Amino acid sequence: MSITPRVHTVRLLDAPGATLTVTCPDWCVSDHADERARGVFAADFTHQGAELVLPSPAGEDEPLVSVRIEHSPFSYSLRTPVVSVWPDDADMSPDQVRAFADRLRAYADDLDCLSVDLDDARLNARNKRKAGR
Repeated sequence: MSITPRVHTVRLLDAPGATLTVTCPDWCVSDHADERARGVFAADFTHQGAELVLPSPAGEDEPLVSVRIEHSPFSYSLRTPVVSVWPDDADMSPDQVRAFADRLRAYADDLDCLSVDLDDARLNARNKRKAGR
């Protein structure tokens, strides 16, 4: 199956009268509508991947953490592309993303242990209530 590349032409704010034509990488989900409508400084043009969201356990609208690939191909930064992390406002390298995933797995294991402790605590509290203590 062939996917037609998405190509966008934007007006450059740092070079009046000039435009920039960019082909999006296959992971980019941005429609670049803002850049097309208002123009953009070349260094600020950014491709954005889909967000991976870890939702709040309370079901709130705000996620606990959200990550996505971002790439500013004309940026002065040598760290692009990166994974952008919200709410930390951090940019991570591939090694840092793997380390973060390892920490999340360890945290999930800790949560599993905590749930066992919670079950035990609830059972003990229930037994004490039944015993009248």
